[in-house]
Amino acid sequence: MIEQMIKSGKKESDKGASSDRHLWYVWMGLMLIAVVLLPFIVREGALVRAIADMCMAALGG
Repeated sequence: MIEQMIKSGKKESDKGASSDRHLWYVWMGLMLIAVVLLPFIVREGALVRAIADMCMAALGG
């Protein structure tokens, strides 16, 4: 009985760790994209304004 509870508890914690790992991969992917785009964004002032306008439109402002 206790063995089954331990096994089921381990499976639930594995699911949480797996979903956390996926979130970290998504976060790392976004950071990689941001770092790759940074030199282009810095050079183009119009691009920065366009991105800011898109963000403001998404926020409803």
